[in-house]
Amino acid sequence: MIRFFPALIKGFRKFADIKLIEDLPHLQENRPKLKNGTRTIITIEPTAAFNEYKKELLARNEALHNAKTKKERDALNDNYL
Repeated sequence: MIRFFPALIKGFRKFADIKLIEDLPHLQENRPKLKNGTRTIITIEPTAAFNEYKKELLARNEALHNAKTKKERDALNDNYL
């Protein structure tokens, strides 16, 4: 799939109206200044609820992965999306 990505982008650009910030000076002037002149990445510890959600997703993923037939997967009434 990844090998077709350049062709996908090329096709997208044929009909998309892509504008960069450099193309829109009126927006560039009004853009707020960043503290320290750069983005700041802030990380936080995951909550207990988020960790439980990840465990639930992992269990669902394993159930789908371990289902041997389409009938078993359909019985789960689940998908990777």
